[in-house]
Parts: sequence; C-alpha cells; structure tokens
Amino acid sequence: PWDVRLVDHLGDAGAEPELGTVRIHKNWRTSIHEPRLAHVTRHYPLAIEPFDVVDPREVLERHRMQWRQHRVMMCRAVTLEREWRGGRFTGNLIAGPAFIARVEENQPVAHWHPAQAVAAALTAARSKQQAESRHLAKLRRNARAFLDELVAAPRFLGLDLPVAPYRSLVPGLWRLRRTESIPFLTLKDTICDQIGRMDRDGILKLLLQLGLDLAEQRSLLEKLLDEFFAQLNDPTA
Repeated sequence: PWDVRLVDHLGDAGAEPELGTVRIHKNWRTSIHEPRLAHVTRHYPLAIEPFDVVDPREVLERHRMQWRQHRVMMCRAVTLEREWRGGRFTGNLIAGPAFIARVEENQPVAHWHPAQAVAAALTAARSKQQAESRHLAKLRRNARAFLDELVAAPRFLGLDLPVAPYRSLVPGLWRLRRTESIPFLTLKDTICDQIGRMDRDGILKLLLQLGLDLAEQRSLLEKLLDEFFAQLNDPTA
C-alpha cells in the first residue's frame, strides 16, 4: 500500500515509487477526482493548477489552423506517468511535471511538453469529429434505405400523415403552415432531400415520430426498424 501524504502546494506534490510514498494536493478530491481527471492517458495527476486558454506560443505550427477553430484549455500538473517502451508498459512509474490539455468537452490528454499536450488534444478531437461524421453519414444512408422500404410497402402508398409534428423536424416543412396533412410519399421525398442537413438527434426524433404515426402498421414497422438498427450497429455495414 502507498503511504499517501497531503501537501499544500503543487510544487510539493510528487512520489517516490521505490519507497511507496506519494504526495497529493490537499484538494485532490475536488480538483482531480470529482472532475474525472484521476487518470489522463498514461498519467495519474497528483496536483493540478486551474485550466486556462492555451497560449498560441504553445501550439505547434502544423496545428495552428485547427487551434483557431477550437477552444483549447490547458493546465500545469504533477503526475505519476506509466513508463512505456516499444509499445509496452515497463512496470515503472515516473513522477514529474506535466501538462493536461483538452478541447472543449473532449477527453483530456497529458504530456510532459505543453506543445505536445496541445497537439495530442487537437488530434484526439479531430479523430472524434471524424468518427462522428462517419457515423452520421451511415445513419443518413440507413435512414434513406429504411424510408425506401416503407414506401415500397403497398399499405403505405395512399397514406396521409398529419404535417404538424414534422414541421419542426424536417427542414422546409415549416412552409406548409396551412396544410393539415401530407402524403407519406411526399413526406418521404422531402426527408430524403433534406436529410443531409439533419443531425443525429434530429434523424432519430424523426424516426420516432414516424413510428408513432405508423403504429397501426406495427408488425411491418417493427421488422424494418429492427433491420435498420441492426445495420446501424454493424461496423461492417
């Protein structure tokens, strides 16, 4: 077991792993544990200073453009770092100063060099954004295919739906202020035209509303919805 001691200042935090001694800031619980900063990449913070907006001098040239598009925050810290060599944990812990950076609400990253911490935070944010974009593109494709299957069902060909619930869900439908109903085929075509402007939550809310309106056709709808979400959750689809 570690011999844990509380200290008043960041500079006094540290550790002697060989002796089993660790010194953490007296406010460790509120400044690190409660904000979920107890484990940041390979680092275990022992004490941190408040986050502040990153100085542009701490940004590598190749990340300048991305830095201008995001709000990057960083703080100084003292951490215990897991030592890695050749892609493997050596079993050693290294105590020393580090920097913790984060972009908006993304997960923070830590590094002993401030510019590298900022670069890693921006890279992680870009990777997350790219993954979200791929997922959204897949959701849009699957939603279009799902609507095509619904339209192909004979029971839906002459169906009219109330337009009111869709005015706030589908871009452009707000213009139909004096219309009480809309043919399902027309609604489907409008959705497919506008789905490229819709985000994930908007698409899922739209599908939920369709599910409520088509509840009387439950057996077919449930089958198609099951297939839709199965494709959405299939990483190979």
